[in-house]
Amino acid sequence: MFVFSNAFISGELSGISDKIVKAQYYAGATWYDATVTKTVTEGKIKISFQIGTTTGTDLDVSKVRLVGTDNTVIAESEAVIVRSSVTETVNYIAEIDVFGVSKNKNQTGEYDKQ
Repeated sequence: MFVFSNAFISGELSGISDKIVKAQYYAGATWYDATVTKTVTEGKIKISFQIGTTTGTDLDVSKVRLVGTDNTVIAESEAVIVRSSVTETVNYIAEIDVFGVSKNKNQTGEYDKQ
């Protein structure tokens, strides 16, 4: 079995990061768009965005997701975020580890991080 080297994976992180064009958060049966800021460092893509800048009401956010260049959902996560004042803005930060894996050395059917 071939496994991508860490050097190769690190080289691909910028390309993966470039495919993430926006974040969205789900509140009150509506998905709201948010502008993302991205940083790529040693095996991680760090995504940050603000929740609460697109609506002037209180918010109960139950999901967040990252959206790609072709408008497909790249990643989605459950969330519990409450903004109780329209003057508040919530900064949300997601860190995505990107790494190679190989079959578990103990042969348990799981994978080991490279």
